[in-house]
Amino acid sequence: MSTEVMLKEFAEVAEHPHRVLTAYKNEGKKVIGILPYFAPVELVVAAGMVPMGIWGSNKKTISMAKEYCATFYCTIAQLALEMLLDGTMDQLDGIITPTICDTLRPMSQNFRVAMEGKLPCIFLAHPQQRKPAFGLQFTMDQYQHIKTELEKIAGKTITDDDLRAAIKVMNKNRAARRAFVQLANEHCDVISAVKRSAVLRAAWFMEPAVFAEKLEALNAELSKLPAANWTGKKIVTSGIICDNPKLLQIFDDNKIAIAADDVAQESRSFRVDASEEGDPMMALAQQFADQDYDDLLYDEHSNKNRRGEFVAELVKKSGAQGLVLFMQQFCDPEEMEYPYLKKALDAADADALTELLRENRFAPIIAHAPYTLNLCGAAEENRRFAQALMRDDLERMEHIPGQLYNFHPGSHVGQGVETGIAYIAEGLNAVLTPEQTTTVLLETMAGKGTEVGSRFEELRKIWDRVEQRDKVYICLDTCHVSDAGYDLVHDLDGVLTEFDRVIGLDRLRAVHLNDSLNPCGSHKDRHARIGEGQLGLEALTRIVTHPALRGLPFCLETPNDLPGYAREIALMRERAQ
Repeated sequence: MSTEVMLKEFAEVAEHPHRVLTAYKNEGKKVIGILPYFAPVELVVAAGMVPMGIWGSNKKTISMAKEYCATFYCTIAQLALEMLLDGTMDQLDGIITPTICDTLRPMSQNFRVAMEGKLPCIFLAHPQQRKPAFGLQFTMDQYQHIKTELEKIAGKTITDDDLRAAIKVMNKNRAARRAFVQLANEHCDVISAVKRSAVLRAAWFMEPAVFAEKLEALNAELSKLPAANWTGKKIVTSGIICDNPKLLQIFDDNKIAIAADDVAQESRSFRVDASEEGDPMMALAQQFADQDYDDLLYDEHSNKNRRGEFVAELVKKSGAQGLVLFMQQFCDPEEMEYPYLKKALDAADADALTELLRENRFAPIIAHAPYTLNLCGAAEENRRFAQALMRDDLERMEHIPGQLYNFHPGSHVGQGVETGIAYIAEGLNAVLTPEQTTTVLLETMAGKGTEVGSRFEELRKIWDRVEQRDKVYICLDTCHVSDAGYDLVHDLDGVLTEFDRVIGLDRLRAVHLNDSLNPCGSHKDRHARIGEGQLGLEALTRIVTHPALRGLPFCLETPNDLPGYAREIALMRERAQ
């Protein structure tokens, strides 16, 4: 059977679960609905019945369910109840409802009331503390309750041998899905986002043994194919469920492949196998205990953002370029974890960038603080805000160690230069730490208004009052220095000698290379493109080639666009040879 034919078979099941349910009933089989998630499917299989997932529907409108539950209940739970109420799932012989979240807990009572006399509703409470012995025992007790209820429905006793056989079936089923996810990444030219979703969704509607057999056959065919020469993008998906057909089609239309997932309906449900040895009930309890990195499960180490790191590593290992988080409406755990996932992914991006910078021998990055940051404002709350902003920036900078962070010292706003200097030093002492690897740069200023730092002496006074002096250096801005009254055009050596006398050339760590619209001493701070201002190309050439400066990183701040910057860089490189 061809790969395409196999994929169509899975798609047919995924699109028409009601037909599948009807076929099971026509064959005389009993079917148990499984609401998401972490239900012991093995118990259903051991009872000789068919488990069928209930994950809502893209083709249903919530209507009758509104009479039983609050409007802020997540749509998965509401749609499940809707299908129970409108008769879609009348053929089920019972349902298992894990009360794993704040919506499913109260929904259990809604199900009980709505389904009274219609079909058995079996409720499953999971322990928060699932790993200690008492947690394992609680889980086992819950599973024993489910076992008893399933035996009533099936009309048979579930033996340990039945359960061990079911565990083997489900382990085989999970292994096949894990293999498929990997193969889908390797062959994303064949397994589109739509097709991938259909295969994984079909697992919830097919008999586990039958599904495993068919998926193993598909995996075997995929294994024969050459790896895809993929020219599009790859993503990792996360969330409770992500089977929106229109969105998945958008992925396909734009050559976006799903490299891996952290989705409850998908990979989260088949990450962990149960032991095939020993007490089978304990094996199932231990399987649940071994579930980690799930936003609905208690993690005693959550302050370490282990889940975020897990997802970030998944993105990295799968070769994806990013993460798409499917935010289920009114699912608070998914919404609240977004900042933590983003933080972990940002950190992972920074690690990758650090390696890229090292491999390609980049010069240091010169980050720039907001121009509005003012460490020497008159109001204390403004100074504290500036400190908090700088502290946050410096924490972010540490993701890429050893870089430069430039800032304008500030404006004393009428308090006087000496007061401004004192406040700036105070602010730096509040935010700098001995452990940081980032170097903070005081920028030379033009002296407009009440700016501090237009004279070398002012910068030196700030530096003298800083406790972590090894973390503070100077950035010389050519436009600012000229506007401040230092004659770079006619006396470059004299300016550098003065800088060395007052501050020390060893404290100079970077240069902002800019022409100036205004003459020397204007105190205007108006940048111009290279060679189009009062400094001129020849003077700027002498600056970039000066023995005391040429080894420093130069940063353009000219009023330009990207092609313009490219021309300026090429020009100055040519002049510097």
